[in-house]
Amino acid sequence: MSYFFYQSLTNFDTLKTGKLFIHFKNIFMPATEKISLKHHCLNVLEKQIHDMESTMDDIYVALEEETKSSAGDKYETNRAQLQIEQDRLDKQLEHLKHQYHALYNATHDPQSAIEDGCTVELEVDGKPLSVYISIALGAIEINGKKWQVISEISPLAQWLKDKKTGDSFSANGKKYSVKSVI
Repeated sequence: MSYFFYQSLTNFDTLKTGKLFIHFKNIFMPATEKISLKHHCLNVLEKQIHDMESTMDDIYVALEEETKSSAGDKYETNRAQLQIEQDRLDKQLEHLKHQYHALYNATHDPQSAIEDGCTVELEVDGKPLSVYISIALGAIEINGKKWQVISEISPLAQWLKDKKTGDSFSANGKKYSVKSVI
């Protein structure tokens, strides 16, 4: 198997085999795993954004139809409820778009200490746990491997912040050991 080394902070190259690799501290990791995680999360966010926009379109149509009605107090109440729902969805959509852009612009640079964008292999009370610190999606499965996708502001991410491979700590009555950071 051929490898290539990481050439710059944002430039990745592919080999003739089409596989992408990151070189870090004499460890060669197929970057496809980290990229697959990122793309999966982006796809989930794209779907959520699309669904939210579709729901907002439905509310807009309902608001337009309410305008044509003139049923007095009932009309005003329905219109007010639709407007409140539209405002709530606007805020959620703004948050989703912010998450999407932050994740989209995140780099795949290998890190030595845990921070946003890292993949981390942990051992929690003797059991393996794979974590991707990016956005709060929860448990997912990529290529047969289970991952916990967590936000950088989650308690676990806060406990892991700045830890390095080989570090151990206890939190919430559990023992954590950092096996690898990429």
